[in-house]
Amino acid sequence: MATPRLNKEDPSCGLIHPPYNGAIYTQGGHYFSGSGEFLFSDGGEPAGGSSVAGAPAPVRAPALPGGAAGDDPNRVVSPLKPVEAETAETSETSTDDKSDPVKPSDVDLMAWVKGEKKWPFYAVKKRAIAEYPDIITTNSQTIAAGLVTAGFVAAKDVKV
Repeated sequence: MATPRLNKEDPSCGLIHPPYNGAIYTQGGHYFSGSGEFLFSDGGEPAGGSSVAGAPAPVRAPALPGGAAGDDPNRVVSPLKPVEAETAETSETSTDDKSDPVKPSDVDLMAWVKGEKKWPFYAVKKRAIAEYPDIITTNSQTIAAGLVTAGFVAAKDVKV
């Protein structure tokens, strides 16, 4: 059997993160290094016979119900589960009553963009869409840039 070759242009090529036994890419049941060098195949031992430290083996994603369009049977997902961590920003903005989330009407966009107050991004985005529908609300920087461009705040005052 010929040594498999990696084709990064092929839609069946998948990126593995974190790396598994030195493999960064997978394609057709074969695993490749970051430089595209073949390492091993499904069920085979990594080159050199020893396991390299890394993440657990990737697993195939379960099919979406009803075989939805775009469901790729070769899609690889990590078996690791996301960890929810409380960040400094969420601890500052959280209230004692967790059942009452921040209302977008409570957000003062000018105070937020100047760094005087902090709110969860979803509330800032909703408020920006409601008040200034022409501003792009992809992230904090685009909202701030929209407010500066529209002349609502000076660029030197932006602290987001």
